[in-house]
Amino acid sequence: MDILNKSFSLPRITACLAAGLFMVTINSGAQETEKKEKAEKTEKSTQAEKSGKSGKGESDTVTARLSGDKQVPSVETKATGKSTIKVEEDKSVTGKVTVENMDATAAHIHQGGPDKDGPVVIPLKEIAKNTFSVPPNTKMTDDQFAAFKDGNLYINVHSKKYPSGEVRAQMKP
Repeated sequence: MDILNKSFSLPRITACLAAGLFMVTINSGAQETEKKEKAEKTEKSTQAEKSGKSGKGESDTVTARLSGDKQVPSVETKATGKSTIKVEEDKSVTGKVTVENMDATAAHIHQGGPDKDGPVVIPLKEIAKNTFSVPPNTKMTDDQFAAFKDGNLYINVHSKKYPSGEVRAQMKP
């Protein structure tokens, strides 16, 4: 210890130890912040998936899970589906819908609240078995865009067994 004190002096050693502890503390704090940010991002993503909303900004990308219990009235089915629809601020619409455990005959975007049926506003085009897409160059009217912003559009996939719709999901911007 006497050699250390003569060669390096006690204040210098103390300062080095303090600086080292400070760096460890900062690094640990940065890692904690990074962990929190990652957890918050994961939570937001999970909430978006549950709510059907996955993005905002110049456009709204709505990812939603379709099921029979969201039909009006609800239907008992093993069919499920997923939709990803993007609505731009210029009212252009793109996206697709895919369903499983059913033989889909048609798919549409309808105007109506969560507990109401409504008219077709955008017929979707079948591009493969049980997969439908928004036709190219599709644009909403001002009224349809306002209904979308208010959460009053829904995706509905129909079948022979349930011609009024077997699975449904509300589009929530």
